Amino acid sequence: MLVPFTGLLRGLPALAILTTSVPAWLALLITCPLAAMIIGIFRRPPPARAEIFLLMPAFSQKHWLAELLRNIDRSLDRRFDLVVKIPDSDYAGTAQIRRLRQTLTRDKGYIAGFVVAAEPDATREDLVTLCAKAPYPIIFVDVQPFAHDADYPTNTAFVGCSDELIGEKAGRYTARIIERSPAAHPTVLVIATNTHRGRQRRFVDVLTGTCPQATVIVDEDGLFARDRARDIVRRRLAELARQNRPVDVIFCTSDEMALGALDALYAPDAGDQARGVRVIGVDGTREALALINSGGSPLCATIVQDPARVAERAVDLMERKLRGDDTPKRNHLPVELYALD
Repeated sequence: MLVPFTGLLRGLPALAILTTSVPAWLALLITCPLAAMIIGIFRRPPPARAEIFLLMPAFSQKHWLAELLRNIDRSLDRRFDLVVKIPDSDYAGTAQIRRLRQTLTRDKGYIAGFVVAAEPDATREDLVTLCAKAPYPIIFVDVQPFAHDADYPTNTAFVGCSDELIGEKAGRYTARIIERSPAAHPTVLVIATNTHRGRQRRFVDVLTGTCPQATVIVDEDGLFARDRARDIVRRRLAELARQNRPVDVIFCTSDEMALGALDALYAPDAGDQARGVRVIGVDGTREALALINSGGSPLCATIVQDPARVAERAVDLMERKLRGDDTPKRNHLPVELYALD
């Protein structure tokens, strides 16, 4: 049992009296262990904080994911230590499943985890199996891995924005652009990925339902990468130029890919195909918002997902699950269209 610090202070005068009335060797024998105990109390390291892991789908040049990471760390409010795990390959579902399996099977003392899923269509069964065996809550963030509440293991939930709502807002804004365009048969190019398919699917449904005269070309090889989007747009522009078909709008399902589209439009070989093209992105990253605000860029709009709100909701949901509270399985946050017109 430890003596309270105030009690130790009260005992010091008596100790001084004692040391003056006994031989020096005996005083040292009495006081040294007590001094060592006092020093040990104040040098004792603070208790280790609980750790939570965040499994990313990609890392380099992913600005919205970087903002999400920053905000999750901030929302944990220094009460927990965050351990970030990065896959071997960007957006590779098999690599992420391998990393998740290692994380869940090695006893590292985690009390919860966040997962931004990569290729959930291909890894869904593995996600269910692994997360169902996890001894702590797993919160999926940004990418919704399951379409129905019943598909979620009891210790899991999702926090993020609805891909369908994102696609709908982008589709309606594109329809407004086309309705003001003199083109009789406008062409819309969609640069997307196989992770957020709800975005491009809903976009196409809304746009073709509103503007049946429009031709929509969807390319899902963008992989949220700026350079890949640039190469896709350059190739598609060249193909359509040979058919004498100008492109009116390019919708990219992330701002990173929208910046790649701009790179292609600014390339010297873009020629007349780049003239008058409007570009729409998704995420609301700082660079995208700055370009839109400049008013001189083909990037005219983005669908904003607020990473701070997503992070706050994810951490809150994790804490509620740790307390054993009932929580909804799918938690969708609002998105906003950001455009100057």
